[in-house]
Amino acid sequence: MNELVGSCHCGRVRVRMPDDSAGIVACHCTDCQKLHGNYFALLAADRSTVQWEGEDHIRWYRSSSENERGFCAECGSRLAKRPIEGTR
Repeated sequence: MNELVGSCHCGRVRVRMPDDSAGIVACHCTDCQKLHGNYFALLAADRSTVQWEGEDHIRWYRSSSENERGFCAECGSRLAKRPIEGTR
């Protein structure tokens, strides 16, 4: 099994998932446009396939009525966007 492996800039947060569990999404929502200056390409995967290390360094904030975003508390790297429980 091949894996996709990544980390934040400082390496305190690491993530891995099977390479066949993710798809590429190009998001054009106004939230992504504000954060990135344009559309944003990201990997989309079922939460159950993603393994995080260093989760205690992730800070989550509610970025819209439906989603929250996570970043590394040490280096500020953007890490993930996820639906808030109970929404879609």
